[in-house]
Amino acid sequence: MKFKIVLIIFIFIPNIFAQSKEKLSPYVKDFLYVCEKLESVHPNIYENMSIAEYAQWRTACKKEAELVKNNMEMQLLIAKFLAKFKDSHTQVSFGDNRHFPLWIHFFNGKYYLVGTEDIDSIGYAIVSINNIPIEQVVEKLGQYISAENDDCRKFYLNTRLHSPNFLSIINNGIIPDSISFTMDNGKTIHLKATKKSSVSLDSAYIDIYTRNRDNFSYQIDTAKNTCFFYFNSMIDRAFMCKKRKLLSHKKYANIPLFSEFLSNMFQDIKKHNIQNLIVDLRYNYGGDSRLGDQLLYFIANKDEVSKLTMSVPARISKDYKKQRDDIKKDIIEGNTFFEEWEETNDFWYEDFENPQSAWYIKDTSLHFYGNTYFLTSQSTYSAGSDLAWFAACLGFPLYGEVTAQTINTFGDILEFSTPYSKIYFYISCKYFYDKNATPDNRVHPTIEIPYDYKDIRCGQDKPMEKVLEIIKNNNK
Repeated sequence: MKFKIVLIIFIFIPNIFAQSKEKLSPYVKDFLYVCEKLESVHPNIYENMSIAEYAQWRTACKKEAELVKNNMEMQLLIAKFLAKFKDSHTQVSFGDNRHFPLWIHFFNGKYYLVGTEDIDSIGYAIVSINNIPIEQVVEKLGQYISAENDDCRKFYLNTRLHSPNFLSIINNGIIPDSISFTMDNGKTIHLKATKKSSVSLDSAYIDIYTRNRDNFSYQIDTAKNTCFFYFNSMIDRAFMCKKRKLLSHKKYANIPLFSEFLSNMFQDIKKHNIQNLIVDLRYNYGGDSRLGDQLLYFIANKDEVSKLTMSVPARISKDYKKQRDDIKKDIIEGNTFFEEWEETNDFWYEDFENPQSAWYIKDTSLHFYGNTYFLTSQSTYSAGSDLAWFAACLGFPLYGEVTAQTINTFGDILEFSTPYSKIYFYISCKYFYDKNATPDNRVHPTIEIPYDYKDIRCGQDKPMEKVLEIIKNNNK
């Protein structure tokens, strides 16, 4: 009830912050544009702050906008403003003309340098940046990252540590031309910002990197009686096209179609009589959850899937209607507010069984009745985390780490660009909710196995090895 009460209040106050934009600087106008979109699109900006707190925060950031001198400062201000809402899907897009030539990956609470020009420093954890302890760096930069919890925030920071613009936060507001990273082996490297560069990857990371280059891929190991399915992203041709008539368009010809990929994989599984499927979600940052639903179509009981309780109320704004042209018009006609329309799982497979849908699955005779196992990590996000939660609800075993992404969360972004500075930002338009979510609102594996990079460097993949051990014992 708390959620709906707050929303009802919101209905009656859409204009309380309205003000004249005359004689305002371009950056202030940009900031007010962000506020306008946030207030009209986001399902509930008061989930993590009161109306009064939002008013104070908005006013404080507007005053800062009056002092902004350039686009970089504006980009950081919008990032800091949106971070207060603790919604990892509502954030600024950071794009730099230059970057620091390094590759960082977040493993088990630490930032590991897995790629750079200096081979001797590769494979070690970062302990400081510009002589500032990494803990202080995380605390300082974390104020500019919108996230539901600290684990989620640390993950997103992982993707920003190569950005000169973002690292200006710890460089007295000056965009650094060079920067130093000190590793836990005592080695310090000095890097210059560049437009183009090549990096050497740690040999232990190459296998992970190779698997991650494709959104989805699989390998059959007949000796282990197992199919390894590396599900890294929920983006395919149907996601890009939205409409079935566009699937054959030459513009999208090189983008794989997930339903075809699944059919090929399960045909191969059937051909080799494979009885075990390992779905690796450890690097799945999300995309369109319908790809996850398509996988469930092949491995889960339809009736059991239909009992899942996840509901997805949506804020039917003008921008929602404009950017979601694939939504059925009869559903949103006349509806304008969050609780007036809810997507549920009542028609979970409707799109997959409709020949006119871009998500149509042509071959429905390949249902997999063997054993399916899922691997998760703190890098399993958004729709990837949703799939992990659904798998857990359906009784599939999960191994690895607790996912950082929350179960009940905002998502499904709409995209915008500020009028003057052309800074891209995203705002959630839906709230994903399951009344049966865990008390801490996180997806927990059946058996928790930390995924540590030091183990990988020693040739160990403990979560995968645990599953293979279980498969081996079951085959005895």
